[in-house]
Amino acid sequence: MPAVVHEIAAPATSWDSYFSITALSTYSSLSARRLRAFLTAADHPLPYYRVGGRVLVRRSDFDHWIQIFRQPPDSRDTGAIVRALMGPDETHESPHRHERVRRA
Repeated sequence: MPAVVHEIAAPATSWDSYFSITALSTYSSLSARRLRAFLTAADHPLPYYRVGGRVLVRRSDFDHWIQIFRQPPDSRDTGAIVRALMGPDETHESPHRHERVRRA
């Protein structure tokens, strides 16, 4: 039975490390299958090196490449969302609100 070798992503250091697909999968939280598909993507392929049949991806190349998938900040009006979820505020009385009874 062959030995099982577990690969992990290298800890952050000042040098620019190279990841195997397995280690890159751990680093990026993307599956190895998805990363392999990105290597040959027609629109924006993931840059890689092939050394002795092994695929290696430089960490800085991956970090730069992944930026194309960054989504813009949510520009919706959060106040309107809160008002829609919470219902009317104090300025718009609801028929379901009860008046406070003052005790003397």
